[in-house]
Amino acid sequence: NNNNNNNDNNNENSNNDKSNQRRQQHNTDWQCVDDFQHEPARKSCVSECPYGSDCADYIIVGLGAGGGVVAGRFAQECLSTVIAFDLGHRVLNREFVTVPRYYEYNWNEPDNWMTTLPFRTKPQKYGGNVDKNYIRGKGWGGSTSINSQIHARGTQKNFDDWADITGDDDWNFYNVLPAFKKVENNLWHRNQWHGTNGFYKVSRVLQDNDDWVDPKNWIVWDAISELQIPFVDDKHGDPDNYAGLSFSSSSVGFDKEGHGTRSWVGKDLLSPAAERCSKLDIRDGKLVTKILFEGKRAIGVEYISGDGVYSAEVNSTQSKRDSALRHKKYAFARKGVIVSGGSINTPQLLKLSGVGPKDELDKFSIPVVLDLPGVGENLQDHAGFSVSFQFNTPTELDQLRCSYGTRDSSDPCADPYNKYYGTNGKVGNLDWNFDENDEVECHAVLSTDYPIYDFDNIQRPEDGPFNFEGIFGWMVEIMNPKSRGNVRLASPNPTEKPIVNPKYLSHPDDYRKMRGCWELVQTIMQSDKLRDELVGMIHPDSTTVQTEEDIETYLRHIVWGSHLTSTCRMGRYCDPLAVLDSQLRPFGSQNLYVVDASAFPKIVSGEPTFAVYMLAQKAFWKIKSFEKYIHTCPVKRSRH
Repeated sequence: NNNNNNNDNNNENSNNDKSNQRRQQHNTDWQCVDDFQHEPARKSCVSECPYGSDCADYIIVGLGAGGGVVAGRFAQECLSTVIAFDLGHRVLNREFVTVPRYYEYNWNEPDNWMTTLPFRTKPQKYGGNVDKNYIRGKGWGGSTSINSQIHARGTQKNFDDWADITGDDDWNFYNVLPAFKKVENNLWHRNQWHGTNGFYKVSRVLQDNDDWVDPKNWIVWDAISELQIPFVDDKHGDPDNYAGLSFSSSSVGFDKEGHGTRSWVGKDLLSPAAERCSKLDIRDGKLVTKILFEGKRAIGVEYISGDGVYSAEVNSTQSKRDSALRHKKYAFARKGVIVSGGSINTPQLLKLSGVGPKDELDKFSIPVVLDLPGVGENLQDHAGFSVSFQFNTPTELDQLRCSYGTRDSSDPCADPYNKYYGTNGKVGNLDWNFDENDEVECHAVLSTDYPIYDFDNIQRPEDGPFNFEGIFGWMVEIMNPKSRGNVRLASPNPTEKPIVNPKYLSHPDDYRKMRGCWELVQTIMQSDKLRDELVGMIHPDSTTVQTEEDIETYLRHIVWGSHLTSTCRMGRYCDPLAVLDSQLRPFGSQNLYVVDASAFPKIVSGEPTFAVYMLAQKAFWKIKSFEKYIHTCPVKRSRH
């Protein structure tokens, strides 16, 4: 609901609202009368490719969670020719992507140029006036190859809200459930709520190895139970049973020896499908710099080649970028261009191509193809914080003496498939709603195996374990945030990264939720059950958070996020900041689709990867269904 934003957000968006005279603004995103019909028969046609050109039926830009699923499904069917571009490369068998716990090295060592794009946000006015780390993935699978593998579907209300916002019941919970089940292979729960034949493997953390769970976890769980918080066996099952304490489920499968391995779209769908289908032409190490249009119809892309050609890459240099821009290439699509760059790069590419707010495009002298004020707006993210406590005795993990720094053969955890590294380490989830309404407000991951999660302020040791023992960590995020940020161009140069401003805690209700989540954690950890078990809170140092002002200072300084969505969101045509119709097509465009988290009408409750997989599966079905309406596009005398 954009009207819930504070004055700072409303003032920033007011010019965009006024510039779009075609739509009428109403009280909420979904309570407006929609008079626009985006008919597939009228908006889908086969373009002619320029003689002798590089051409395919479809072009996909980006092979992350969204583009990877669409490309993989096209390859499995192997009927259409597809050219797919990604800035990264095929990295499938390196330990830092396959071993579940090694995700920490991608986050703590963002100079891994093969898989990471370490963005920094604009300094956060309501977040300690400091910039925040915003690491994204690249290559086959994108961020799914480096994330922490927390599995979440979201609540029934999340998707019923999607249907309300878009005006299309195809996005309600029971209509998206078949797509969720299509991509899922749940190794833990096998019932009517889960898929068992998909590419995406889901398991319980330390499944079939309860003896590996440190007993200190059960002590904390007992303390939670004493607060009358229920245990939920399958929070992704019956949607009426979601809030409560549960085992964590993660995107981890098992190899033939039973070792835990990361499951992600690049390895489990895209790679095997691409090997079987020669009609899928994957071009990695490429930066798409512009979408080509004929009128309002997308007909192809402009791109450049090389590693380090985008300024967010750690191996980027100005000379590499300048050289690449002197050697532009072009590829054309007969049936459609599918943009899947993610919530930062998709709005950047659309704007560079002339699709976005007219005022911003005029500022950079970019010719306007479609004036869509919502491109790059409405950024939503789960504002989070971490807090750690210390038991008065070491954990079992401490006794392993695993190195958090350099590992060699002398390290007790040198074997990557031991009980520590073979899981993502997060034993428990707590989803709770202290407001007693229909929405989950707090999501927490809690475990003795969870390290301090403040990578900006606490450095990993160069060698050996951390210099403190008995750690029990909480990673906490607020759900259903009301703060709204944006992604803005820094330059018309496509090799320059955009300005990312999530505006964490800019809406006062978000800080209220965060303060409530903090209080919930403190109530649990200060309970009688734990009084004789703990030394106390060590991060932050309990002596530094004595007053209400101290607590607010800490929370605003540490706040971070990594689940940005909705910067090109679906909605109704009468909604002034909606970018896409419910079929994932920018309003007024032809043969153009957006398939990634930027399309979310509203952020979901939990890690968004599974929801992106679902959206991409539905996108593939929709795009294929449009082909029955396809006709030959009108022939133009000239192209541009």
